Amino acid sequence: MKNKAYSLIIILALIASAGLACSQTDYGESDTGFASVDFTEKTIEAGKQYSFSIPAESCGPDAGCAAVLWQGTLDDETYLAIAVNDSHADKNFYLKIYFPYTGSFTEAVPTNITKASTDYTVKLYTGGPIYSDPTSTLDITVTRNSDTQYTVQFNSSIDLTSPGPITLTPTGTIVAQKY
Repeated sequence: MKNKAYSLIIILALIASAGLACSQTDYGESDTGFASVDFTEKTIEAGKQYSFSIPAESCGPDAGCAAVLWQGTLDDETYLAIAVNDSHADKNFYLKIYFPYTGSFTEAVPTNITKASTDYTVKLYTGGPIYSDPTSTLDITVTRNSDTQYTVQFNSSIDLTSPGPITLTPTGTIVAQKY
């Protein structure tokens, strides 16, 4: 299971850095790293965005916002992953959320997803330690806007306990490009 988690983190890192105008940075994750990949065949969506009050981070709507949604198979298990990455010069923020998910999305039809705290993984970097270990239920609504763009609405905040308590508080939606 640990290898799956590391592999998924690496995939998310590749996706978040690929074609989203992110420079090569490792955010202190020396065990997984961050690689720069050039996806020249992808058309970058202009409407990507995200907004959080805790931590105070936002971007967009803009093509330069690093916000992706990925659904794919890793080690014979299908996952859904959502990642946002700081597009500012200081690169002091990223969020990665992923979990097993086999559902599909119909255009313009919201899909509610809830996961117990033990059934999803969160990695939140705010310039210091990497926060993880959720204690609250993940409650999101995903809407397929088009084949390549999805909206993720957080229906509640996410409480994280490690290395210390922090509450991730979205103030809007994540509009992400699908990879």
